[in-house]
Amino acid sequence: MLEDKQADSKKAELQFNKDQVNFDVDLAVFKGPLNLLLYVIERNELNVLDVPIVHIVKSYITYLENFSVVELQEVSKFLLVCSRLMLLKSRNILPKEFVQNIDELDSMELNTELNNLTNALNEIKNYQEIIHDLKELENIGHSHYRENIYSKSNNFQESLDGISLDQLSDLFNQAIISIKDNRTDNGDINFVEEVSFTGRMDAFAKTLNEKGSLDFFDYIVQAKSLEQVIVDFLCILTFIKIGYIQVIQQNKFGPILINKINDIDEMKLSSIITDF
Repeated sequence: MLEDKQADSKKAELQFNKDQVNFDVDLAVFKGPLNLLLYVIERNELNVLDVPIVHIVKSYITYLENFSVVELQEVSKFLLVCSRLMLLKSRNILPKEFVQNIDELDSMELNTELNNLTNALNEIKNYQEIIHDLKELENIGHSHYRENIYSKSNNFQESLDGISLDQLSDLFNQAIISIKDNRTDNGDINFVEEVSFTGRMDAFAKTLNEKGSLDFFDYIVQAKSLEQVIVDFLCILTFIKIGYIQVIQQNKFGPILINKINDIDEMKLSSIITDF
């Protein structure tokens, strides 16, 4: 029994550390890490109504202005905590009878404003978990790479041919928005589809072999789910890294194209895909 409690405590500690926001708040009622603020509120040690969320958001924006590069994962952690604070605060502001009615409507799966807020929180949480899983996948991939596979790999920046990662990230974000806008349901984002990284790498290689060249945005935006577009994007970055493809833009406002580099050993490529 004691061992089970210790295991649960350790698991909770690891989850807390994974979700930790690298940002401290300075409020009249609390000074310290943002995650700790949420923790004491959820333990009813501090009234959420005394917490000015707008002030926290403005302070965080000022904090971000000090950095030339902002990590999406860090921002998602902040949004996750703030969404939770907003949810708690909204439930405390509304009359109890109204909250009870909303809870009843939620159980009937009706689309209320409070339910939308909960779904937004879950969406951010899922994004965060996917980013974490992709990082783990990348680390696993590194452990499987063999020196002879990369003996002829091009420099990563050379394979980008002057195109910045920011440009690719912008197109990736546009694809995410497009896929969400084209959904035919009520707009909720459900991360339920299992997408094989190896399968998507193989599909990309076959498509590129057939067509010779691909429009970067057109390829990722055809994904059937958010999971697939994320995995496809990671696949393309992997192929750039191993020197299998080159990404070019023939003119400043033209499309970004993916070209296969000539004289690539297909056996080595097959070995890379199999290792994943």
